[in-house]
Amino acid sequence: MAAVIHSFELHGHVADVLSCLCNPDGTYVATAAADATIRYWRLSDCMPFKVLRGHEGAVTCLSFNGIGDVLASGGADGVIILYNAESGTVTKSLGGGPACNPMGAKFKNVVINDVSLSAKGKVVAAAYEDKMIRVWKAGTGDLVRVLQGHTDQVLSVHICPSDGRLVLSGSADKSLRVWRADNGTCLTTLGTGDSAAKHKGWVTGCRFSNSGRAIASCSSDGEAKLWNANSAKLSSTLNAAGGWANCVAFSWDGARLAVCSENGLIYIHSVGTGKQTMSLEGHEVPVTTVCWAVDGQVLVSGDQSGIVRLWKASLPEKNEQDNSGPQIPLYGAVDASLELNSLHLIVLPLGDVLLNFMNAFLRTLIFVGGPFTQIFTCQWRCSQRISRETCVTKSTRLQTARNTV
Repeated sequence: MAAVIHSFELHGHVADVLSCLCNPDGTYVATAAADATIRYWRLSDCMPFKVLRGHEGAVTCLSFNGIGDVLASGGADGVIILYNAESGTVTKSLGGGPACNPMGAKFKNVVINDVSLSAKGKVVAAAYEDKMIRVWKAGTGDLVRVLQGHTDQVLSVHICPSDGRLVLSGSADKSLRVWRADNGTCLTTLGTGDSAAKHKGWVTGCRFSNSGRAIASCSSDGEAKLWNANSAKLSSTLNAAGGWANCVAFSWDGARLAVCSENGLIYIHSVGTGKQTMSLEGHEVPVTTVCWAVDGQVLVSGDQSGIVRLWKASLPEKNEQDNSGPQIPLYGAVDASLELNSLHLIVLPLGDVLLNFMNAFLRTLIFVGGPFTQIFTCQWRCSQRISRETCVTKSTRLQTARNTV
């Protein structure tokens, strides 16, 4: 049976979403944006439940430690902030701010493009606009190492989850490097000696798989690449087919790779074969970030309009008909009848004239589920598009109401 992909649109950020990351226990996703906020969203019902602040400008990147109790963020203000992930309180500031090491003050306002927290949470590596990678001790806030060698700004950095001594970096100088964090040595530059293997544009994203056996990278040349981490040899080249590729993300089991593109699409590839298995369409502007939940059934993405999109795969029941045709994403206001977990949701068609006339206030939706019919009235946000998140919430409430009848 084919899986049905449902798409949920989450509103809250008012500027470009620059990073997203699911916590290791799979209960929520953290998103960071150019509006200087970090937001938490529950994966179970797509609802926001916490906003973290602390940066003076755009929050560009996020990273959890291995157990998810510490969240690191980097920003355009040149500051790395460590939060207690559960409470959202700031525990330490590196590179600027009141809790910084005095050596860090000179890095303030040097844009941080990416940040990576080691699995044990003891070390933080950050990719800076000034061509440097700086390695910090999370506990004390001390700057312990500067990795130098890139000739242009460093755009991406990742500490290997299985070996915290290894640091991967990608740069606007088109190179992809592996370093030793403990002594600052550059171990290898991937693609050296093979011009066909090298990226032809900026290396915009790079990640180790959780096992540390594979490396993925993507570039402004529109290609993503898979590498054998042990041999540093190219395994396969994946064509994003949409121009600039912004971000790569391995699924937690390392079997799949998501690549997001400036054309608004997200491409899913098999890591074993390198073949594209799926493309997800829904964003109307370039997709800037993507991540997987631990179960591999949920993907989260963000775009330049400030929209966060959550993609859920649900396998049909055994007695359900396998519809092999294209699936309709779960939108909040379309002239269509959609099915969600055996609950039929009928949305009254609303034209632009009616939306403008009523100024997006009270709307009545008719929810039909089995033999019961309930009518709910809800207040919609002033938008030409009705929030898809609200529809999801209302349908969930209806399902609860049906179960109590």
